[in-house]
Amino acid sequence: MFEITISATASLLLLALSAYIILKERTATNAALSFAMFLLALIEVTDQLSLNLTDDPLVFRRVAIFLESLLPIAFLFFSLTYSRQHSIKSSSLLWWTIIGGAVLFPASVILFPVNDFFYSPDLQTERILFLGQIGYWFYMGLMVYCVIALVNIEATFAASSGSNRWKIKFEAICISAILAVLIFYFSQGL
Repeated sequence: MFEITISATASLLLLALSAYIILKERTATNAALSFAMFLLALIEVTDQLSLNLTDDPLVFRRVAIFLESLLPIAFLFFSLTYSRQHSIKSSSLLWWTIIGGAVLFPASVILFPVNDFFYSPDLQTERILFLGQIGYWFYMGLMVYCVIALVNIEATFAASSGSNRWKIKFEAICISAILAVLIFYFSQGL
């Protein structure tokens, strides 16, 4: 019961944060961050539903994987537009390739069956998922995209100076902490 309470509280706080971010100022950067926070809240809810409902937990787990597949797009778009003077249109071919690679995550969830990502002999009693071959590379890719977004946020912060650095300091620290927790979470799963 305690874990459900903590999970519900975290989900509600993430939803409130998502609404606050998008209502504060409607920019592409805020929309990407709000979308990422909304995704994290929904992932938490679907993970708890897959663990605590006895009917068919794989349905909720498939939804959670699809939501996780959207995280690279959201965090990458946020990191490319966060406190930048140039637009994403003027980015190099390397960044367009990386953005194109982020689109492969939702496509892989749609193309491959959920059993290729993970398997569980008895999810309700053991609460353990074992990664399959595709699941391993999927979560490895998610971790790599979180690292790319983290490095990009750090580069943005390092390139700023003076009052601009002071303005973005706390947001950069918070987003870096969220990305670091996701990297830790995915690495523990691997």
